[in-house]
Amino acid sequence: MKSLGFKDYETLLAFLNAAVQGAVDDSELLLDHPPATSLGHEFRYRSADGSGNNINHPELGAANGPYAKTVPPLTFQNPSQPDPSTIFDTQMARGNTFQPYPQGISSMMFYLATLIIHDCFQTSSSDYNMNLTSSHLGLSPLYGWNEAEQKAMRTLEDVLLKLDCFSSKRVLGFSPGCGVFLVMFKRFHNYVVTQLAKINENGRFNKPSPEAGNVAWEKYDNDLFQTGRLITRGLSILAFNHVDTTWSLDPRSKSGKNMFSQRSPRGVGNQFSVECNLLHRWHSTDTNEAAVPRVLRALAKFDRDIPDEPENRRELGGLVCQADSTFDDDGLVKLLSGSIEDIASSFGANRVPNVFKTARYWNVVTLNEFRAFMGLTKHTTFGDINPDPVVAKKLKDLYDSPDAVEIGLCINYITGKTILSDAVSLIRGNRFYMLYYTPKNLTNWGYNEPHSDPKISHGHVMHKLIFRAFPNNFQHNSIYAHYPFVIPSKNKQIYDNLGPLLRGSGGVYRELRGDLVVEDCEPIAVHEGEIRSRSLRVGKRVVVDLAAVLRDAGAFPEPEKVRSDRDPKLYGHYFGNGTPFLEASTGWFIMTAALRV
Repeated sequence: MKSLGFKDYETLLAFLNAAVQGAVDDSELLLDHPPATSLGHEFRYRSADGSGNNINHPELGAANGPYAKTVPPLTFQNPSQPDPSTIFDTQMARGNTFQPYPQGISSMMFYLATLIIHDCFQTSSSDYNMNLTSSHLGLSPLYGWNEAEQKAMRTLEDVLLKLDCFSSKRVLGFSPGCGVFLVMFKRFHNYVVTQLAKINENGRFNKPSPEAGNVAWEKYDNDLFQTGRLITRGLSILAFNHVDTTWSLDPRSKSGKNMFSQRSPRGVGNQFSVECNLLHRWHSTDTNEAAVPRVLRALAKFDRDIPDEPENRRELGGLVCQADSTFDDDGLVKLLSGSIEDIASSFGANRVPNVFKTARYWNVVTLNEFRAFMGLTKHTTFGDINPDPVVAKKLKDLYDSPDAVEIGLCINYITGKTILSDAVSLIRGNRFYMLYYTPKNLTNWGYNEPHSDPKISHGHVMHKLIFRAFPNNFQHNSIYAHYPFVIPSKNKQIYDNLGPLLRGSGGVYRELRGDLVVEDCEPIAVHEGEIRSRSLRVGKRVVVDLAAVLRDAGAFPEPEKVRSDRDPKLYGHYFGNGTPFLEASTGWFIMTAALRV
């Protein structure tokens, strides 16, 4: 500053410092008041309806409360708004075209998103202003939205959840992959509470004597259930493997923090807004199939026909519960693998429907008003909203100006930024994620079990959920288990781009279990990137496609296609009776099935 001509630069520095920090910087000497935690027994565990997350405002974010409104609508109201059905037909209806997600996102990502949405939003059919579920994530589709539903999921005898079922009836109306997700979470929960009881760290879960009264046994069962529930809910399941990043929503993560950043409020609670409700709707539909009243009547009948008791709902995606009340693992894995291979549709015009009648009932802001609130520039032309000239012209026919376009017509970036911002507030406002997620509350083992390791799968932990649910169906480095949110063919491209990173963490794409398929008739080829987990029948002939990813990493450090002049054993692991031999007429390797993969 001296070189710029400021003579009394020390005074200027002191002035700037005082303006920023105050005359005396006492920020490091202050404690949070009122404190965000309490020793009260009623605040120790998350309540079934989400109340009590903020100990000073216990009803904040509780179920059966009203939605919040984030942004006040200031734009003059259009007296002749376009008809919602016209907006849908011109801007949203997919028609006969399907555009796959360009990043290769699988349906599993949106099945998880569906569960999160229905964990967060359940608008009352009698009062659209009311949210019947909590604004604090609690895996409610599995555990239940209230105390009665939660008890219906528990055996209340052996600390376990009832076998292969979940609380929400609505999930049975979704794609089977959503139900498979909940079954995996249920199995993970039962594994966790079983381990907690066995380890009994520092005598925390001492089993009462047979002579102990009901109160002691109920406390033992509830302590294990609530601790296991928090561990299960804390399993970080987002996977960003497209670029070299380790940032995540994990509340324990230190990424993104520096001396200049202000920490986001922790453990103070959350209240979902109507704007976020609208932006979290991305499921597609077809208005040509049936009128709305007819659909609603059919859904009401569907709901009535589903048994109220979770254990009596014995079908999922064509599977029927076995005699022991569990679903067949191979059947569930088939649904899981099919969902991982199923690419999702891309976002954009004429692909994603939304709801406008409800938005108008809530009197929400316009798209430009919401963009301004999010710190983004307003759209000045219809071409700014969507560069497709056909879509832009249809928008111009519907609205007088870009300022009149409604919030439901959002493009990828604003939707993505809003959802991510909402997710950060949701996670970091949760007292149990931010302030109670400690080794003291979860035990050392419980704290470490869902913890991510940057050396494994670039820090992602979906494999922990899948391996605990299906311990006999996937190899330890299966690409399906480690990165299920991206289709296998896209994962192969990502592997080629990030190969050194993945190879450094164990070469996750090198060997895939279950790459042999047996059918009762003719042998079939299994191509690169495909997995089917079936039971091999002894004596059946199987065709083996030894793809590049099945190579021996030591013999072939870099990927290469299978060559018939090489010894098949060098291409990696295989399963069967004897050495695979090359069939000249087809170029396939064939062996006789001898064991289960």
